[in-house]
Amino acid sequence: MIRRLLFLVFAVGALMWWMRKLTRRMQQTQGPRIAHPDQPVRDLGPMVRDHVCNTFLPKSRALTARLDSDEHYFCSEECRQKFLAEHTVHSA
Repeated sequence: MIRRLLFLVFAVGALMWWMRKLTRRMQQTQGPRIAHPDQPVRDLGPMVRDHVCNTFLPKSRALTARLDSDEHYFCSEECRQKFLAEHTVHSA
């Protein structure tokens, strides 16, 4: 009887430790879900879309390229070069 009771206490303790560890890991990877009421939400300005990889990013952080008087926005130099390569081939 004492063995079973000790095993049960050990099993519950191990389960609680594992759940705490899992909860901490999930909190670290997810980050906060809502802004803290005392901290203002940062306004990054208008968002633009990179048409190569379909991601949205703040206009202030985007790379740009002009093509036929239209301005296009990109998240990286790789996307910008891919877009320009595709559109210079089609234009020529």
